[in-house]
Amino acid sequence: MRSKTFHLHLRRRQLDQKLSSPTKLAEAPTFKRGFVREIREALGISSTQLARLVGVSQPAIVKLEKGERDGTVSLNTLAKVAEALDCKLVYALVPNSSLDDILQARAREVAAGIMEKISLADGAEPVGENVQLIDGIASEMVRNLDKRLWDDRGEVSRTRK
Repeated sequence: MRSKTFHLHLRRRQLDQKLSSPTKLAEAPTFKRGFVREIREALGISSTQLARLVGVSQPAIVKLEKGERDGTVSLNTLAKVAEALDCKLVYALVPNSSLDDILQARAREVAAGIMEKISLADGAEPVGENVQLIDGIASEMVRNLDKRLWDDRGEVSRTRK
């Protein structure tokens, strides 16, 4: 295994360990009215007062709270508000399964697509049930972190990497 690829595999495993331990992060509460408004009101801070603390207008705070609910607020804006509320902004992507599992599943999907294209091009019957061949291709793709793994819609070119 090439050194760069080895380091990427190692880094993925280390990242998996870090991301799998804080399970409570994945179970963080959500609020219909958003975190900013919930915390602001829990602290007894009006939108006008928060606007002064952040250095913006009161309508900007109303817009920010709506943007948080709608998912359009920027991380920079949230960071400024968090600081004004004596909070820490925590931003995380929490994988639904391990990164290795995600990579393996994707590799199997792409490998099955490759097998199907080869079968159709050769006029042969689809080889979709040939699990060993698909597993072999998938393993090779994972081992080399083949760039075709993440082509759009699994479209796989005949050229390698």
